[in-house]
Amino acid sequence: MHVGNFLSSYNAKHKIKQQYEELKATQGQLVHSEKMASIGQLAAGVAHEINNPLGYVNSNLNSLKEYLSDLKQFIDELTALIPTKSDHTSSDSETLEKQVSQLKEKHDIDFILTDTDELISESIFGMKKVKKIVLGLKNFSHAGEGKKKKVNINECIEDTVRIVWNEIKYHCEIKKNYAELPETYCHPNQLNQVFMNLLINAGHAIKQKGLITITTEFKDDHIYIQFRDNGSGIDEQHISQLFNPFFTTKPVGQGTGLGLSISYGIIENHNGTIEVESESGKGTCFKISLPIISELDETSGQDKVANVK
Repeated sequence: MHVGNFLSSYNAKHKIKQQYEELKATQGQLVHSEKMASIGQLAAGVAHEINNPLGYVNSNLNSLKEYLSDLKQFIDELTALIPTKSDHTSSDSETLEKQVSQLKEKHDIDFILTDTDELISESIFGMKKVKKIVLGLKNFSHAGEGKKKKVNINECIEDTVRIVWNEIKYHCEIKKNYAELPETYCHPNQLNQVFMNLLINAGHAIKQKGLITITTEFKDDHIYIQFRDNGSGIDEQHISQLFNPFFTTKPVGQGTGLGLSISYGIIENHNGTIEVESESGKGTCFKISLPIISELDETSGQDKVANVK
């Protein structure tokens, strides 16, 4: 081969490789930007969800503090009433019993003892709710994106529902039809991003009161997931463009047009498929199919598709 042709070919290949690396880097930045935009959009809602249980836990603890102060005063006054051994008579006992009863009524001791148990139980429930919300946010934005993890897809969906719930709860009801699913290797934070996009889009499509139905199914070594809403639907002319980058049916300033295209890429990278069915005025259904990955070959980095029966 002529030296000039060789150099020309080499330079062309080098330029293509460089452009590919730049495109790959740009794609990564777009994914990150979309994710950060989505998290930023929901940050206020998540803070609100956390503040709710923290609010009543704080209130309950303050009440408990006042109750304990009353109990301490009750005990001090009761102690002062106990007669000495030399003064103890039957009459004293009757008088003491009456005075103790009056003191219990004065300080509302029976109510305090009953309500204290309820306050503690409610506080524990509140803290458990905080723990679930924080865990869901942690799982959603988990930094370990490089390695796949073995997870249950139902749990991934639940984590995402907890994150987006404050965004949609005032006008949407969520119905869950979860099948028993085997665990599969995947990037759970990436799939959570897909689920979040679909849930928020469904919420935006419902203008007043509506229903979002989430269905999972396991069949033929695949997990099938459906997000169905009874919102405004999508015009037929737009359906073929939904997964195109920067295409959006939302008003200017309300959508980047990257959510569904990034979701498509994530599902494709998991060797899955994502499809949409919609009818204007009747709602939309997104259907996802993911193969079960039973194990990873650490040497080759290739997935091993399961044969689960």
